Parts: sequence; C-alpha cells; structure tokens
Amino acid sequence: MSWLDILPTSIRMVSKNALCAISNPSWRKPDASLEAKEWTRLAIERSQAELAVAKREYKPDFSFQGGYLLMPGQTDSLLVRVGMTWPTAPWVRGRLDAKVAEATANVEAATAGQQSAENALRFAVQEAYLRAKAAEQRPLYKQTQSSNPALPAYPCSNCRL
Repeated sequence: MSWLDILPTSIRMVSKNALCAISNPSWRKPDASLEAKEWTRLAIERSQAELAVAKREYKPDFSFQGGYLLMPGQTDSLLVRVGMTWPTAPWVRGRLDAKVAEATANVEAATAGQQSAENALRFAVQEAYLRAKAAEQRPLYKQTQSSNPALPAYPCSNCRL
C-alpha cells in the first residue's frame, strides 16, 4: 500500500496542519523539518480543503432573529426577522465559479507536483539500477596475457625475471 492510499476523501478528515496552512499564509512555505513526502501530502490536503470551502459557498446562509420590545405607555411589540443569502445570484455566480475553478486547479497542481516528485524518484532509482547493472558487466581492470598480475603485460628489455 502506497502513501497515496491514505489521503483523505473528505474535508472532515483534513489534518490540523492543513487547516493551519489555510488560515496562515506564511505557513505555506516548507519547513526544513518536514520531509518532502509529508509536505506534498499537506499541500494536497490544503488544496482539497480550499476546494471544499469554495464549494460550500454555493449553499445559502439562513438567519433567524427574534425580539420583544417593551415600551412604556404603549403596546408591547414582538419582532421576528428571517433572512437568507442568495449565493447563486447572477451578479455573484461568476465570482463563486472562479473560486471553485481556482481551487480545482490548485488540487490538480498539487497532485501533479506529487506525481512529478514520484516520477523523479522512480527515474533516479531506475537510473541507479541501470548504472549498477552496467558496472557489473564492465570489467574492473583490463586482464593481461600474463599469468602473474605483478608482471607487466608488455615486453621490457631492462626487466630481469
């Protein structure tokens, strides 16, 4: 099982660190103590949380208020107020659509960054493996025709054996 399988599937599973990254923009830079794998996981969680928040803005907000006025010398009054926001209004819809599109692009960019890092690691491992295999096939030293490796392989007129 790879660490990709443990990624959260909903906003309810977002870690505390990812929520800190959303609320504090200065936290978005990688900390030296975090490993690259942990940082990419947090970046994906952060972007997924931003997407969930952007999608949540499509839902209307409801408000209910009530009150009672006691006025001396007059009749008492009962106040009731009900309100609702209209997030899909034509003059607001474009802004919400743009936020969701931006958040979706951020999720895709974070996922692509993670995939890129995995591909780079996979390539480095494969390249090291191929270099090791090639090194095994190459001789470490050139074998000479002499049976004694201490003797030179070329004739020497000054050498006495």
